[in-house]
Parts: sequence; C-alpha cells; structure tokens
Amino acid sequence: MKKDLNYYLSLKYDIHISPIPEAEGGGYETSIPLLGKYTFIGDGFTIEEALADLEQTKEKNFKSLLKERIAIPEPRNKQEEYSGRILLRVPRYLHKALAEQAANNGISLNLHLSSLLATGFPIEAMKKTLKELCDLWSSAIYQYEFHEDLHEPPTLSRGSYVSHMAA
Repeated sequence: MKKDLNYYLSLKYDIHISPIPEAEGGGYETSIPLLGKYTFIGDGFTIEEALADLEQTKEKNFKSLLKERIAIPEPRNKQEEYSGRILLRVPRYLHKALAEQAANNGISLNLHLSSLLATGFPIEAMKKTLKELCDLWSSAIYQYEFHEDLHEPPTLSRGSYVSHMAA
C-alpha cells in the first residue's frame, strides 16, 4: 500500500481527550501522544469540535511531514504490543540467585520472576532483611576469639551464634 496522505489519515491513532479548565477558556483539548502531544493537537468547545480541529491539524502536519520526507510513526497493533513475552538478559550471578530462589520455593524461574514483577519487588522488606543480616554478621564478628597463633583459625562460640540466629 502506498503510504501517502490518505494512508496516514486512515490510521487509527490513540487520541487523548482532556477538558480545558474554565479559567483558560473551557472546552476540550485533543492530542495524539504518539505523534507529539503539542504538535498534533486540537481544541474546541465540545469534544466533537476538538476532534474535528485535530483532524485538520493531522492533515496539515501529515502533508508537511510527507513533503519533508520525515518518517511518520504508525500506531502499533495492540495484539502484538503486549504478547506477555519478555526477553531479558541479566548477569550470571543474578540468574543463578533467581533460579535458586525459585527452586527453594518449588516454582519455575518464570513464575518466580512474574511474582517478583507483580509484587513490585518488596524493596523495603529486602532492606530490612539485609540490615538484619548485617547486624547479625557484625555481632558475630565480635564473638570471635582471636588467638596469638595466626595459624589457628578463629572460633565462634556456638551459643552466641545460635542466640543471634534465633533473634
């Protein structure tokens, strides 16, 4: 199909309609965000007038863009846009950690990632857990008995370690 003025005018772009505050004259504003919210814009006292004004703006702007041979974005097919499939590359250490978390929970890596995305990554809970681990590690370090003989490994009093783990 020839991509001429009629072609672009026939495409079904998403249109944003918003009321204009009374203090600014009232009415409605229409725009096509994909093509430039402040470039493809129309207004009117009614929604119908604002849409008609937008159609005039579309024709004028499409003619200008075609004359200048500037690429015009086309609306995406909504069926293809959200297939539910995402390809994501992550560092190996993160892949390993996520796969282990999934296995520990008895679920697939895909389900685990979907769950993390759906919950918005509980950042505050992770921060709290990391702080608790840091506090535990810090307190455990102070329980070590350092020996004069550098060849003998330091020991940790099991009772103190267990009591910190239980806290």
